[in-house]
Amino acid sequence: MSDLDQLVNDFLQLRTSNSLASANESEQELIGALARRITELMAGDFESLMSMMYRLDIEENKIKHALSPGNLEDPAFSLARIIVERQKQRMYTKSRYKQKPMSDFIDFD
Repeated sequence: MSDLDQLVNDFLQLRTSNSLASANESEQELIGALARRITELMAGDFESLMSMMYRLDIEENKIKHALSPGNLEDPAFSLARIIVERQKQRMYTKSRYKQKPMSDFIDFD
């Protein structure tokens, strides 16, 4: 698991356990932390950053927009925001389509 994955997962676990006082403030702190790490990766290991974006299933057009010269926001903050939104989508989808345990399952071992 990459350090970006770990940062996001730690935040989302804290958020779902209601351990954080303010979700909005904490989300902004997460975006700031992610943006700092993304800045480092953009300067030193851009290929790894793009690999992480792929593994996180970030849409290519969103990445292109975040990195485009026409984007008024800092590219690292744009990518951080996109990552957080994608992870929130994944959590929602997982919870929505979570399968119930099979009560009639027979274990043949």
